[in-house]
Amino acid sequence: MSSLHLQLFGTPELRQRSRSIRMRTRKHLALLLYLALEGTKRPVSRELLIELLWPNLPPAGGRHSLSQGLSVIRRLLGGYAVTREKEAVMLTCSVTTDLDLLGSNGSDLTELDQPLKGIDTCAGPAFAHWVEATRQRLRRVAQERLATELATARSDGDVAKVHERAALLYQVDPLSDAAAQALAERQLLGGDRVGAIQLLRRHARRTQTDVGCQASAEILSRLRQLERGRGEGGADCSTAEPARLIARESEVARLEALWSGMAPRGLLTCVVTGPAGIGKSTLVRCFAASVASRGWPVFSVACQEIGRTIPFAAVSDFIYALAADPAISGTDPVWLSEVSRVTPGIKSLYPGVPDPPPVPAESVRIRVAESISRVLEVLADGGPTLLVFDDVQNMDPATRDVLHVLLRRLEATPTFLLATLRTTDSRSFRFAASPSSSGLVWQHTVPLIPFTAVQAEAFLATRLSASGPIDPVILDKVIELAGGNPYLLEMLLMDWQRDGARSLVMAEVEGDGTDARWRPPDTMRKAFERQYRGLSSTAQRFLAVLAVAGKKISPAEIGELAALTGREIDLAAVEVLDRGIVRVDGTSFGFKNEMHRAFVYFALLSEDSRKYHHARLAKVLESRSDERDFQQAL
Repeated sequence: MSSLHLQLFGTPELRQRSRSIRMRTRKHLALLLYLALEGTKRPVSRELLIELLWPNLPPAGGRHSLSQGLSVIRRLLGGYAVTREKEAVMLTCSVTTDLDLLGSNGSDLTELDQPLKGIDTCAGPAFAHWVEATRQRLRRVAQERLATELATARSDGDVAKVHERAALLYQVDPLSDAAAQALAERQLLGGDRVGAIQLLRRHARRTQTDVGCQASAEILSRLRQLERGRGEGGADCSTAEPARLIARESEVARLEALWSGMAPRGLLTCVVTGPAGIGKSTLVRCFAASVASRGWPVFSVACQEIGRTIPFAAVSDFIYALAADPAISGTDPVWLSEVSRVTPGIKSLYPGVPDPPPVPAESVRIRVAESISRVLEVLADGGPTLLVFDDVQNMDPATRDVLHVLLRRLEATPTFLLATLRTTDSRSFRFAASPSSSGLVWQHTVPLIPFTAVQAEAFLATRLSASGPIDPVILDKVIELAGGNPYLLEMLLMDWQRDGARSLVMAEVEGDGTDARWRPPDTMRKAFERQYRGLSSTAQRFLAVLAVAGKKISPAEIGELAALTGREIDLAAVEVLDRGIVRVDGTSFGFKNEMHRAFVYFALLSEDSRKYHHARLAKVLESRSDERDFQQAL
């Protein structure tokens, strides 16, 4: 008999594959359990077994009952399952247990907090004492294995396995800080900030009640940060979309290794490179959200294309990300005064900030960099900090100068500067860049490469789960045409789902020479144009405003620029979100990919429409402008 499994956690039972094997009595099962846990490496005295399981029988009756139990085990597991050595026995057959599954298929395990459930009452007090001691041992072994696997999954970049193991570990050890933090991370990645706060509060209360002491400093610090509003530190966990990190485990593992291996006093810089649509922003956003959910300060800013020619545009957005952390109030007002040189809006957030003293124009960059380093010193509180700059190819020269000075100031601090940079790929776009062209020095580069056919199929499977299976011929053609680019995979699939026989994929499958051949990005414009024209006029106005603004904007700003009511904005937002065109960052909307914005702006808006929207945008900005806010004026 093969594939025997002895369930230890929950109610004990013996299984062969998916079939339960029933034993004649609970004592026979208890005998098998004892031999499986105590009698596989050394013989167990027959006298001890009788004393444990049949303490109330006379010696002859006890020996008879033991012989019957061993006969049942041999009948079920084979004649050589139990061997006899003088007055002792050993279990020699191969039987797996729940502990063996912890390293392979732990997701199927249940009731890990209740080992040997209900088996302690089937014999005498001595056996009950053994059961209780064994329970503690099994819990301890399960706890150690799960904690090790959680740490290994974290270092491997397997976010799903981290959360799965954390849930199991929390069953076994409800006082585990590592499990609680990982489960709070899962809540934040799912957009449930309130749920993360409630989970950490329960964990802190349980620690106080069960142990009689306060929760760890890390748990309490993280809880205070979430309660004060410092949840993501500029990295919006709710839009991290962990499901999209298919086939990117090695890249996440690389970032995790860099983060965990960062020197206590040392700057680390890394850039993630790849063509448009390859998943750079998604990768970095998920990693940043994971780091933030573990309680470390994370400050993220996207370098907008519109800001390329606006001095200090990106550094101004970066300062606003810093200002969103309530702990910034502990900074000396002198340094907040200095950052107000390029971000006058800081004074509206903190009215007591004095005016900065007049200085020569050439020293502004140095003073701003020095003030940012002082702010980061307060916010980091001696711990590591993650700074994220998305799309550094769009960074304005003034911001680049400030970063050069800032990085020199941060050389002796545990700071991780992580950026994304769009590089060239002749199949999908025309923009070309190299890490050195960003004007910054990168110690590490993480290139994102296209998916393999297997990875592309797994990626598409996540998009097809709700709509059902797809014809293998269509699936193969989508994978072939996309060339491993996740953006193109998604666009081609959506085009086929919406247009069917008229889609680009079907044209390629049928060899329709009259239709436009597949030449990214030109034919992608046709696919997106069809998708765009299926939108309501309200949703089209919504996208037009986003495309002209060239940056993430709030619903109120969209309503003002597009003359839409709150209800119209909500309906339009749902429409474009369902089609995967835009994403929500906190309370603002932005295009999911720069190529989406380019399609709307250059291909779908006429020149007159662009002029109209630009004029309306300029009028709104002029009405709000502050004479000191030169970025907005520009």
